[in-house]
Amino acid sequence: MSPEEELRYAVLEDAMNVIAEISPMTGKRQRGQTRRDIDWLLSDNERWPFSFLNICEVLNINPTRIRKAVEKNVGPLR
Repeated sequence: MSPEEELRYAVLEDAMNVIAEISPMTGKRQRGQTRRDIDWLLSDNERWPFSFLNICEVLNINPTRIRKAVEKNVGPLR
């Protein structure tokens, strides 16, 4: 992977890790970060280079599959 692809992968991985830690005991600050990551994951924004859809495109990852896998593991995101 190029350095740019590694950075995009790290952004995606970080968001997935934050979302994966959702629990009823999650603190207010953590829930805020989780909500931002979920909003990022669900966004169809393609203008920003580090948008979820652009990262998936660069890494050749199907965004729908990621979204479905996350929902399977943590429940409905909306």
